[in-house]
Amino acid sequence: MTNYKYQNSANILFLEGDVNYTIFHFKNGLKKTSCYTLCRHEEELNSFIRISRKHLVNPSHIKNYSKEGTYAEILLKNGQNIPVSRRKIKEVEFAIALLRFR
Repeated sequence: MTNYKYQNSANILFLEGDVNYTIFHFKNGLKKTSCYTLCRHEEELNSFIRISRKHLVNPSHIKNYSKEGTYAEILLKNGQNIPVSRRKIKEVEFAIALLRFR
């Protein structure tokens, strides 16, 4: 377990909350566990998008966003799909629209 420093946030694909721990998923396939909650990391990584109770995604690694009815998911550049919470769909769509506008 580590207290992760955020200077290399470009290498982080997404963060996954697991009770009182957070699992960092990196571009190179490594995973590191932090002893802090996802909420605490969200405060530090404010450019990341909260897509569900368990996931915080780096927007620079989003390849595609798809939605069918009330189901939505994000496809990352490494090929991994992460489901978007039904209650977060509008927020995620707004954040992705802002990214495309830039």
